[in-house]
Order: sequence, then C-alpha cells, then structure tokens
Amino acid sequence: MEANLIEAKLGGANLSYANLSFANLIGANLSSANLGEAKLIAANLSEANLSLANLGGSYLARADLSRANLSGANLTGATLLHTNLERADLTGCSIYGISVWDARLDGAKQSNLLITPKEQPAIQVDNLEVAQFIYLLLNNARIRHVIDTIGKKAVLILGRFTPERRQFWIAFEKHYGIWDSYLSCSISRRPVRGTRMRRLSLSLACHVS
Repeated sequence: MEANLIEAKLGGANLSYANLSFANLIGANLSSANLGEAKLIAANLSEANLSLANLGGSYLARADLSRANLSGANLTGATLLHTNLERADLTGCSIYGISVWDARLDGAKQSNLLITPKEQPAIQVDNLEVAQFIYLLLNNARIRHVIDTIGKKAVLILGRFTPERRQFWIAFEKHYGIWDSYLSCSISRRPVRGTRMRRLSLSLACHVS
C-alpha cells in the first residue's frame, strides 16, 4: 500500500533504511531528516523540503523530486536513476560517490556541489551529470594518461576532396587498421557556387605512434 504523506511534518525524523517506495510525499517537510539508505523508488517528493537532509546511500530510482529543496543535503552514494530533478534546488549538496543516470535536470539549481569526501580537500562543481567524470579525472591516473595520450597523438585533417581523392583516405584507413585510425566522411550534396561540382568534406583523425 502506498503511504500518503502529503505535506507531512517530518523535519529531523529518523527514516534511515525505511521503505518509502511509491510514497506520496508531495510538499512534505523533511528538512534535516535522516533518510540514509532509504528506498524511495518512484516516490513523489515534488516540492518537498529536503534541505540539510541525509540521503546518503538512498535509492531514488524514478523518484519525482521536481521543485524540491535539496540545498545542503547529503547525497553521498545515492542512486538517481531516471530521477526527476527538474527545477529542484541542489545548491551545496554533497554528492561524492553518487550514481546519476538519465536524470531530468531542466531548470535545476546546480551550484557548489561537493564531489570529494570529508577527509579530502573540498572540490566543488556546478553540474551533477559531469561530477563523476571530473572526480575520475582528478583521481584516476589511467584516465588522465589516456586523455593526455589522445591529445598528443591524434591528428585531425580537414578538407574538401573529390571522390577520387577520398579513395586514398579510405585505403589509408584500411592499411593502418581500425584500431590505429578513425575515418569519418560527410558528403554535402549542395553544388559549389559557379560550378557543377559537388562538395565532399572529409575529416580524418588518426593515431600517430
């Protein structure tokens, strides 16, 4: 049975590990509440006050948090899968270890999002969806090495080529193999002004060993 907690006064309440899946919490006051490890699958928390709440490790798949106030909330290790955060206030949230997939963030306030744990120097970002990537860049030497290698060893060639010249680059790609080069072609059917020739645009990015 779905819990009906519309506009409930639950500020500071201890709801850790609670199963509130499909609960109706529209407009509820959950300020400073403890929802650590809580299950909130498809829960309706639109316009709820979750400021300073602890949502660490909570499962918020398909939950509706549109227009909710999450300022200063702890979302460490939380799972946001297809979560609706449109026009929500995420200012100052702690989001270390968060998992975000296909969240809806149109109009959401995303500023001063803390991506580091308490024991590390504070690093803040202003975009929830790229937070995980930025943390990996800062802390994963292998990823930094791959990106650095790409930047140093990639060559981009742009130009206009006739169909005959295009065959050269196709042969080039086949010779060096798919793992060593990447070939992409786009053909514009618009004729070049003053001629009957059709324009061929080709870009080639190849790995230089």
